[in-house]
Amino acid sequence: MKKDWLWLLVPVLFCGFPYLRGGLVWDDAYLLVELLPYQNWFDIWLSPVGGGSVGEGYYRPLSMTLLKLLGRPSAIHIAVLSFHLLSCWTLYQLSKRNVVATLLFGCHPLASEVLGWASALPDAVASCFGLLALLSLQREKRWGFILFSFLGLLAKESAILPILMGVIFFARYRTLFCGILLSYALLRIRATQQSPEMELFSAIEAVQSYLWLLSSIIIPYPLTAVRELHVTPTWTLPIGVIVWISSLYIAVKGEKIQRIGFGILCLSPLIALPTILEANLAAERYAYLSLAGLALIASPWKLSLVRTVPILLMISFPLHLSRSSAWQSDQHLFRSATEATPTSSYAWHFLGHVYLRDQSPKQAAIAFENAIQHGHPYPNDHTLLLIALVQSEQYIRALQLAESGPKENLTAEHIAWWARAAGEVGNVKRSQALFQMLVQPDGSYDGPAWVKDYVHSKGDRP
Repeated sequence: MKKDWLWLLVPVLFCGFPYLRGGLVWDDAYLLVELLPYQNWFDIWLSPVGGGSVGEGYYRPLSMTLLKLLGRPSAIHIAVLSFHLLSCWTLYQLSKRNVVATLLFGCHPLASEVLGWASALPDAVASCFGLLALLSLQREKRWGFILFSFLGLLAKESAILPILMGVIFFARYRTLFCGILLSYALLRIRATQQSPEMELFSAIEAVQSYLWLLSSIIIPYPLTAVRELHVTPTWTLPIGVIVWISSLYIAVKGEKIQRIGFGILCLSPLIALPTILEANLAAERYAYLSLAGLALIASPWKLSLVRTVPILLMISFPLHLSRSSAWQSDQHLFRSATEATPTSSYAWHFLGHVYLRDQSPKQAAIAFENAIQHGHPYPNDHTLLLIALVQSEQYIRALQLAESGPKENLTAEHIAWWARAAGEVGNVKRSQALFQMLVQPDGSYDGPAWVKDYVHSKGDRP
């Protein structure tokens, strides 16, 4: 047993260690620097943390408490790897100590987002406690089931899946489970002061996202943080269907633990479906629990450690090494996203935002142009391109863009940068007319803070 545990521990650490270098990327700065340090400890447990149409419904007090407590990305990545290892140990026990099956979860390249992104800590924590609750059910540990169920649900709602599968297939503690679920639901409704809103989504996009995530379990390509639904590879659809049918066949013909694995593998992407369709992004972390399902499906299969583990490591380690470098900074992350999916408007949009923030407006302009050209830009990408062109002193191109673009429902920001572009090329009359549109009844200007000083410095106040 000790030798088996060594065979498991070393490859997982080997694949997970490079992610400890990860920095603040994507939403990390907002969550870990601007929001959580100023959040009261008790408020984290009494109300959701976050913003936005989706974020306001996130009630994950345990995960947010851990993020606030740990603070630094380095400490968070150590915690994520620790929870990942504990999940591996749990799957090792559930799979009757099948090392190879467990490594399908522990070393799978699709786990890269959870391992590399500090803000994905909730996924690691919820999966870990959800699987521990499942193990407690298997071993008839009532208090363990109660404890880990609550901890998992308070980390992230996805923990419900392994708990539910255990209750269904082990037929134990169903009344207790209903009580736990009801208590959690009441706590969440009290904290959010709202009921979940149901929306109608495109059936095509729902199927696309679902099959893309399923296909990634077998063929994890392309690996990218920005998996935009508009550029879903066509080959992922038949592969996803094959994965679903094959896993169903194995579950029907196989053992109880394989049926539990099928449920976890196939239902995990569905839990995140509203979020996926809201953002049009089928993030890799939404398939993290599916990897646990894959391990359980493979648990009855006995393969040689000496032959199989080196092959798994040879395949997975280079991919993890490559992905870990992407999670070190925003520029690395979104440049790699544009390389993985060059036709993704979203990937180019995020990269442009980073360049604009980092005061590289010329590169930002190129990124926003690509976002627009590929057909699915964000609503403000034309304005952001205009800003980038003006800031990089490409005034003629900026004015041409504004003059040839839309003329209705423009924001004050767009009009201000349009006026500035006109002024910089010497078209004073046009610039004055545009700035006049921003004058408020009290004589102040709408739009960016620089408008008043710019107009006065030019001496052409409208």
